[in-house]
Amino acid sequence: MKPFNLEEAKAGKPVCTRDGRKAKIICFNDNNPLVKIIALVTQPDGFDYHYLYLENGKNIILSETMNRFIRKTINLAKGACWMNDDSADDLVMEQKSQKKKLWIGIEKVENSFGVHSTTVGFEDIKYLTLDNLDDYQIVEIEINI
Repeated sequence: MKPFNLEEAKAGKPVCTRDGRKAKIICFNDNNPLVKIIALVTQPDGFDYHYLYLENGKNIILSETMNRFIRKTINLAKGACWMNDDSADDLVMEQKSQKKKLWIGIEKVENSFGVHSTTVGFEDIKYLTLDNLDDYQIVEIEINI
């Protein structure tokens, strides 16, 4: 997962939440000293809700008590972020997953199994299998990375 980048987001590159939910930035707010980004985030129920963010992509939670809000706002002025810990609601740059083929060779070894895997190709499994190929089952799968 690539960290949030304000300039890339302003250029229109896709963003999502840290836990992978779709997010669509609807506004970059340069007039507010705290809220710099407003985004719609798709929830598991399919509905979109608006979230408020700092310019570093950190989610602003406004349901805290006013006292804590004021203390945190003072810390913001000193360069700290709203939340010290990463939140599932924070924005990150969306990365398209790549499909990759993976070949797995399963070898019967006495009363157990040995497993070899490679992303190079089917022929590479043959080189990993030093014994009789009859003792192997080779499976090709596709994974998203």
